[in-house]
Amino acid sequence: MAFDGNGNWVSDFSAVADRDADIKILATRFDGILLADISASFENCLTKDGQIKPAQNFNVNNYRVVNVADPVNNKDAVNLEYLTTNLTAFLSGNNTWSGNNVFSGDNTFSGTTTGVTPAVSDNSTKLATTAWVIGYLGNSTNKASIVSWGMPDYSSGVSFASGSTTSSNGFLKLRFHETAKATVNVDGVKVYDHGWGGGDYGSQYQVSYLPVAKGALVTYSSMESVVFYPCIGG
Repeated sequence: MAFDGNGNWVSDFSAVADRDADIKILATRFDGILLADISASFENCLTKDGQIKPAQNFNVNNYRVVNVADPVNNKDAVNLEYLTTNLTAFLSGNNTWSGNNVFSGDNTFSGTTTGVTPAVSDNSTKLATTAWVIGYLGNSTNKASIVSWGMPDYSSGVSFASGSTTSSNGFLKLRFHETAKATVNVDGVKVYDHGWGGGDYGSQYQVSYLPVAKGALVTYSSMESVVFYPCIGG
């Protein structure tokens, strides 16, 4: 019978009961009942050398699993120290975000966070997508209020003058001559710097899209034109 389902070990064999019932000590009863129960119990236990493994989900009954080593393989458990160290290093480094990412709350990021600018039919256009999430840098701690970004609403674009404040989350379409030293500042922080200003490329122009948050003060220089497209969904 072994374990009774509640962790209690029981057996159908009882030497005392056999004695009281005048049943002789028999090897068949000892081996066939008692040792069989003990054998079944051992085979249902975990072994510290890993010979016997769990056969279903393991319930630790609200206790902690302690002294967990750092993970090596993809499906290894992660301890808190390893998670904290690596998550901190990731958030403070130079990170590339892909996919549709949604951030909530007040988040502080350091380092250079870049996104994905996929190819489009117009090779001169770099279109920022939802993979490019930006919180404009409005104070000394780089605290950013991150929002969910959608695509630009191209049907609602308006000319945007330097020194204006954005009325919603959106994207600035920057058009400037290839030889221009075009720059863009958001709340006093330089976020775009073409930095060329040399050579002669005739009538060639560059077009770039820059995401900006609602309420951002935008100033720029050496632009042919700047159009603001409000953000769909933002």
